[in-house]
Amino acid sequence: YWVYKPPLPNDAAAQAKAEELKALGIEDFFVVQEPKWRNAISFGVFRDEKLAANSVDDLRHRGVREVVKSIRNQGSGNSTLILEDVT
Repeated sequence: YWVYKPPLPNDAAAQAKAEELKALGIEDFFVVQEPKWRNAISFGVFRDEKLAANSVDDLRHRGVREVVKSIRNQGSGNSTLILEDVT
């Protein structure tokens, strides 16, 4: 599971949000540079959904809004469905 703030419109907005987060005492984050997620703010990747939910709750309690918890896509995003003994 990935906990993040959706992409901001530009680098300046992402930098301003990073400064706001630091002022709230939040240090464990980074601004994503990958093209698809450029200027999103990542708060971490969690193996367990409960840990991700706890992170979201903590961030919201500290005043961070628009925090998202989603399943992190590994690989190409393709899935395979195998059907056996189909008549």
